[in-house]
Amino acid sequence: MTSKSPPHSSVSPKPQPAKPLGTAGRQDAQAAKATAPPPPLTPQELARIPAGASSAEALSKATGGKVEQIGQIRLSNALILNLDGRRFVYARPQRLNQGRNTGYGTAHLRKKLDPSGSYAGRQFDHVASTGVEGGRLGMGYVLMAFAKQEVNQSHGGKVEKGPVPVREAAKAFQGGIDRDGKHHVTYMTQEMVDKLAGKGPAGRGHGVYRHQTPSPDRKEVTHALMADATGQSKLASLARTPKKSGSTVRNQQATRSAPRGRGR
Repeated sequence: MTSKSPPHSSVSPKPQPAKPLGTAGRQDAQAAKATAPPPPLTPQELARIPAGASSAEALSKATGGKVEQIGQIRLSNALILNLDGRRFVYARPQRLNQGRNTGYGTAHLRKKLDPSGSYAGRQFDHVASTGVEGGRLGMGYVLMAFAKQEVNQSHGGKVEKGPVPVREAAKAFQGGIDRDGKHHVTYMTQEMVDKLAGKGPAGRGHGVYRHQTPSPDRKEVTHALMADATGQSKLASLARTPKKSGSTVRNQQATRSAPRGRGR
């Protein structure tokens, strides 16, 4: 006598609900997220990054970010702004004095940030021009970037020597930050974003950048600002919590009179 096979069922088995992650699983997921490379900066994120500020206090208040020290470099000369987990470099601008640039030289800072020379062929420079936002508008700190050399030079020669009233539109006073203007920030103009994106001066306006179209080359901008994985890893290794709040520059006079030398 032969045995009969059970009838084949056409009903698919019900999917089993996913089991919740245990402690180890959650830790692995968090570790993977933490080690994932940061995505390119969005236009909205770019619009939040100050091009400069009158003081470290103003930078922190305007953005809600955290001011960090770069190794042993004096806060009065340069600092890191930790903005929602992404770090950006700011330095005291040079100023024009009878045709000569004076102030904090950034050659030492560049060696600190790029000891291996991975940014060869690029100029480490202030995003805002020396003579306008960096000087006459009283910025104590200006955003730094590794811009393509030929692009940076073309902007310096054709765009950044404009009259102050034209570029002054970039200055944006934030409510709640000393309404008298003692502490203020300025945001990037469209031309500044073009420079970071590797584009020459196109005369697309000096007004505040408002993430309008066409969208910039996000990867290039992110790389220039050291906001990619390699740059952020380096900045994280250098970032230090300031020893005391008194070391933060609170006014322009403190910035101008900062000594140079050891710990520069």
